[in-house]
Parts: sequence; structure tokens; C-alpha cells
Amino acid sequence: MWRSKKTIYYALVVVAVLGMAIGIYTDKTILIVNTVSIDLHQHGLHEVVQQELRERISNKLKSFHKQNILAVPIGRIQQHILSDVWVESVTIERKYPDQLQVKVKLKTVVFVYLDKRGRFLPLSDQGQLLNPVDPAHVPDVPLVRNAEIIKNPELLKHILVLFKEIPKEGLLSQKSIAEVDWSPSEGLMVENADVEGGRIVLGKDKVHAKSARVTNVLKYLESQNQKWRVIDASFKKKVLVRLRKHS
Repeated sequence: MWRSKKTIYYALVVVAVLGMAIGIYTDKTILIVNTVSIDLHQHGLHEVVQQELRERISNKLKSFHKQNILAVPIGRIQQHILSDVWVESVTIERKYPDQLQVKVKLKTVVFVYLDKRGRFLPLSDQGQLLNPVDPAHVPDVPLVRNAEIIKNPELLKHILVLFKEIPKEGLLSQKSIAEVDWSPSEGLMVENADVEGGRIVLGKDKVHAKSARVTNVLKYLESQNQKWRVIDASFKKKVLVRLRKHS
């Protein structure tokens, strides 16, 4: 008899809990999404570009406002946001009772490709072309004009690897480079924005060591007030400098 009463008691408790859960799930006044916060993790993008991306992501989330927070399909929302070419990763958390927290990591822009139509297309560190941006909002990264680089995924990948070997700081650095190009015979070529000069040839390998040698040459030329046209560091151990005629 006692066991029977105990079983009935537990059954009633389960029914009550299920009833409460169903009530909460279907109630239109509690646990309803009222706030969706979007946190963008990016590097070096213009504020206008960031705002445009934020608005695009916000528009993708509008249909989930006023839904029960327990019913929001987190996985589907993630895939929806990941469909944007700029998005690298996304995490979504439920913040009870009424908030969704969306953290979005954007792709890192390494170069900007200027195509024949005059469009500026950011290029990610994985070699993917992103949506064109207004000339006034172009990220502060090196420019690429050579369409052959963009057409050849393997070459582009190789150039990205070589570029990452260039130091992040110094007279010759990733930040100081204004333009990147490639020659089948000479390899990686760059133009440095921070010093008055011309073309720097870094070759097809060992770019880190060659960058160091170029930096030393730049320091010397600067100390001697010498104007140069080409610095060729594609050789194994030496650096060739071609001075300007008036230097």
C-alpha cells in the first residue's frame, strides 16, 4: 500500500513538473528573447564596415526576437550567420531570462585586391576574397593589383606564407608595406610606404632572413641620405642596391 501511494506521489510530481515546463515553454510572457547582443571581434576594419556587418548580422537575427529562449535553434542561427563571407566563427549563448549573446569573429584581412573594375576587395588570411568596400573605408593593409596572383590559389597561398615571415615591426615590416606583387623570376616584391624608395625584391624563400638584411641596408641608406630605386635581396647572402641617378 505504501509503495503504491509513493508511486502515485512521484507520478503526480512528474506531471506537475512537466506541466510547469510546458507552461513556461508556451507562455508568451516569460523567457521571451527581448535582447540580442552582438560582439564583433575584428582587426583593423573601418567603423563604417563594422557597422554594415553588424546590421547584416542583426537582420539575420530579427526573426528570433520574441521567441521563447528555450525554443531558439542555436545551431541554425550559427549556420545562418556563418553564411556571411566575412564571418570566420560564431558562438551563441542563452543569457536567462531574455537575452541571446552572439560573439562573432570576423576574418582577418591581409591584403586588398584592386581589380580591373576599380573595386577594392579585401583578401582574408586564408586567401578568400571578401565583399568590396568603399575606397574611403579600405583597411590599412598592402594592396595587390596583379590579377595573376588572385587567379592562382596555390601562388596566393605561397605569397601569404612568405608575407607572414616579414617582421611585424621595423623599417621593413608587414605594417610598412604599401603594395605586394610577384614575379615568376624574382619572387615576392614589395613597396615600402614608410621610407622613400622603390621596389624591394625578397625572392621566393627565406623571407625572414632577407627582410633583416634589407632593414640593415635601409638604415645605412638613410644614414647616408642615399635615394634608391631597387633593393634586391633575392640572392642567398648579398643585397643588390640600385640607386637613383640623382642620388
